[in-house]
Amino acid sequence: MRLGELLAVNSFPAVIAGSDIAVYRKDPTSPATLDFVSGYLGFDARSHHALHSTLASLARPSSGGAFWFNGVFGSGKSHLLGLLSLLADGIGHEAFAASHPDCAQYLPSFQPRFCLHISLDEFDAAKLGLEEIFWLQMQRSWADRGLGELEVERIGSRVEAFSSLQNLLEQKGLTGLIVC
Repeated sequence: MRLGELLAVNSFPAVIAGSDIAVYRKDPTSPATLDFVSGYLGFDARSHHALHSTLASLARPSSGGAFWFNGVFGSGKSHLLGLLSLLADGIGHEAFAASHPDCAQYLPSFQPRFCLHISLDEFDAAKLGLEEIFWLQMQRSWADRGLGELEVERIGSRVEAFSSLQNLLEQKGLTGLIVC
C-alpha cells in the first residue's frame, strides 16, 4: 500500500485571485471549490477573530456596518474575502462546517444578501475610479445571477443611488449588500 492511497491532499491555492473565486462561483459543487472552502485556515488569533466576527455579523438579522481588513502581502486577505463571498452566497456551507465546526453555528442564520465580489485586477485603474468599478461589477453580477437589468437611478447623489439600490435589493427579497 502507498501513502497516496491512505491520504488525500486538498488542492488549495497559495495565491488566490478574483478570477479563481469567479470560477468557484460558477461551479459551486466542484472538488476545487469545496477544497477551497473547507481548506481555509486562520493560522493566527487575528485571522481567527476576523473570521468569527465577520461570520457572526453575517448571521445577525440587522443590516449595516462594515469591516476593514488590512495586512501585509500574503497575509490571507484575499483568501478570507473569497471565502466570505462564497459562504455569503450559500456556497460550500456543508464542506466549511465539516472542517470548521466552531463556525458552523453561524451558517444557518445567514441573511439573504446580494454578494458582490470585485477583483480590482480586472479593471484599469488609470481609466476607472472605484465607484465606477463598483457599478460596472454590480451590473455584471446582477445580470449573471439572472436578475435582469440593474435598474438603479444614479442621476442624483450617491446617497440617492444607494437608496435606490437598497430598495431594489428589498424588492428581490434581499436584506442588503456584501461587497468583497
